[in-house]
Amino acid sequence: MTSWYNIKAATAGGISEVFVYGEIGDFGISAERFNQDLATLSGKVRVRINSLGGSVFDAVAMHTYLKGLADVETIVDGIAASAASVVFAAGKV
Repeated sequence: MTSWYNIKAATAGGISEVFVYGEIGDFGISAERFNQDLATLSGKVRVRINSLGGSVFDAVAMHTYLKGLADVETIVDGIAASAASVVFAAGKV
């Protein structure tokens, strides 16, 4: 199954990267699944975004979860439009 996000485990520097590339909520993967996958990570999380948006309901749930993490950095690699801007706003850096 194709996904709109990808997670890379922590590197030697202790940073896990999450790539949100594509339409949020597309392909039947909910924010619930996204949040469950993020729960397996520890340490700093870097969220890299290149998305035209998608489901605002999923984006708000992702934002809320990310805001609850201790150390979240968000980076726009291309565009963070519409619902993707909600996810971007969750970054502390």
